[in-house]
Amino acid sequence: MSSSAPLKVPPPATPYAVAFVDGQNLYRCALTAFEHTYPNYDCRALASAICKMHGWTLTQVRFYTGVPTKERDLKWHEFWARKTMRMSRAKIHVETRPLAYTQELLEDGRTVYIPREKGIDVKIAIDVLRLAYAKAFDVALLFSQDQDLGKVCTGRSECSRW
Repeated sequence: MSSSAPLKVPPPATPYAVAFVDGQNLYRCALTAFEHTYPNYDCRALASAICKMHGWTLTQVRFYTGVPTKERDLKWHEFWARKTMRMSRAKIHVETRPLAYTQELLEDGRTVYIPREKGIDVKIAIDVLRLAYAKAFDVALLFSQDQDLGKVCTGRSECSRW
């Protein structure tokens, strides 16, 4: 028995997205693009806006950053403690690592200590792969300009930037 009624095809499921944010990297981009001198960005609002543009459902925001020790920089240590606490309360997954400092000699003979993030990009890459394997998302939003992370996420040597 045949039916003349058209087949109803269910609409495609909305892709789920997880945002992975390299906090210091995003801050440097905001500094360059908008001359922000303070990391006053809202990761959830940024990820939500991009998801809305593409019709994705944002299911999780994950934020990663290096933080100076109290002994090295009390002001920024306390700033990041307050900011990451607010993000955690807003259901943003936060991962921090203490900054490492390398000693460099300037041309004028002065010694300076340069802060460096250690392990942040590795932690992001591990989490992207772990959550992809667990099928926790359809789309990974990666807020970073670290080219190595682009290779992990896309398998390509070039990574496009928005």
